[in-house]
Amino acid sequence: SCKESELNPKYLGALFKTKRFLDYVNEKANGGVRMDFKIEYMQDWHIPLPPVPIQNEIVEKIERQQQIIDGTEKIFSNIEHSFDIEHFQKISFGKCAIEFQNGLYKSADSYGDGTAIVRINDYKNRDVIRFTQSFEKLILDKKELKKYSLVIDDLLVNRVNSLEHVAKVAIVENVATPLVYESNMIRLRVNTSVLLPKYAFYVLSGIFVREQLKNKSKRAINQVSINQEDLKSVEIPLPALELQKQIIERLDRQMQALEGVRLLKSEAEKRIEDILAQVWGEVKKEQSYV
Repeated sequence: SCKESELNPKYLGALFKTKRFLDYVNEKANGGVRMDFKIEYMQDWHIPLPPVPIQNEIVEKIERQQQIIDGTEKIFSNIEHSFDIEHFQKISFGKCAIEFQNGLYKSADSYGDGTAIVRINDYKNRDVIRFTQSFEKLILDKKELKKYSLVIDDLLVNRVNSLEHVAKVAIVENVATPLVYESNMIRLRVNTSVLLPKYAFYVLSGIFVREQLKNKSKRAINQVSINQEDLKSVEIPLPALELQKQIIERLDRQMQALEGVRLLKSEAEKRIEDILAQVWGEVKKEQSYV
């Protein structure tokens, strides 16, 4: 607990979320499978301590940005990649997909200069996979590269995560160089004679399918999981290809409109980072906390 005449608890809470604190924990903690961060390490941690009125001002500015982030997340959570499905034929997804492939597991010592790998954090806030030089690299043999390589229009489904993020779907939009994906994802490829990849992306992202997957998911203490059989068994609405194209065009327009919302969230997150950077003295002191 805090001596609130000197330290605003929310100000301290904000400091706990900074990279500075996480780096300090990683530096001090020790142990094997279970890391140990001792109470004396916390007691020894040094923090910037401006006067309480300035702390309050910092907290207020962070909270305003957080309200923006919370508002945009609410918009995303309420988006239904759905449409009037009442009159469409329903079919199990396994009957119109041609491949289900779990991702690649590699130990930490496999990482280095080599093939780029998509990880969950690379797309947890996105719906589209675009190649970027920031992807981590690992060393693969030819057999692994052939088995796990991604191509345009591949679908990736997150098979292990929190209830909110499990079964999140992304579609591969471009591949500038060989690209693979990690073990907690499932790669899907569909039979394009009956199901368009972009339509499959929208259907799997929609409430109708997500509710089915939530009911099928297995729950452990801190995470939820689905498997290939769960995906194969979900029912999807399957109109004719021409109607699928029309639905894709309409939903693409809606998603373009959401890019502005994504930008708003990104800017608010960056603003919080800037505020906390000033707190740590990573900019000139004469600059205001903005």
